[in-house]
Amino acid sequence: MHYSQFHGKTMAQIRNRLIKQGMKAPERQALLDEIQAYRSKLRSEAAQATYYRNVWHKFSMPLLDEIQRVRVAMHYRANVRRNIVLMGYRELLDELHELFKGLSHGKRTPLEIARHNNLPNDGTHWTDWIPQNDKERILEDFALVREHGRKMYRPFERRESGKGEDE
Repeated sequence: MHYSQFHGKTMAQIRNRLIKQGMKAPERQALLDEIQAYRSKLRSEAAQATYYRNVWHKFSMPLLDEIQRVRVAMHYRANVRRNIVLMGYRELLDELHELFKGLSHGKRTPLEIARHNNLPNDGTHWTDWIPQNDKERILEDFALVREHGRKMYRPFERRESGKGEDE
């Protein structure tokens, strides 16, 4: 049934409108029950979607922090080879972020998917979601880059977010 005519109205307003239209009590009560069930279903679906979106957002925040670190590291333009390697690393991170965005619209948590796919550490960190051969390829590329007088960038490092913490 199409309920757009009742959208934004309280149940009392709907009941009064149905009474004015001359609807019999049993039919009216059945329609009110159906509308109530429909509204409950919509609220439940919205709450579930919000829950899964929030779980995935919280899970992907360290990945977004790493992407930002790579962006900042790419500002140093003196070493061309380093920037090429960082760009490859960033592309890998962007692909993973797109995967997380796609999965966030589903009805499964990161833990459920990680266990289903047998990811290491039950996929508790974004680094667990990257295949080992991709990690090895990126680490080999980083090993070829020399940093003179700068701190070496270490990919796939588990870091604390550091946002919102006062110590």
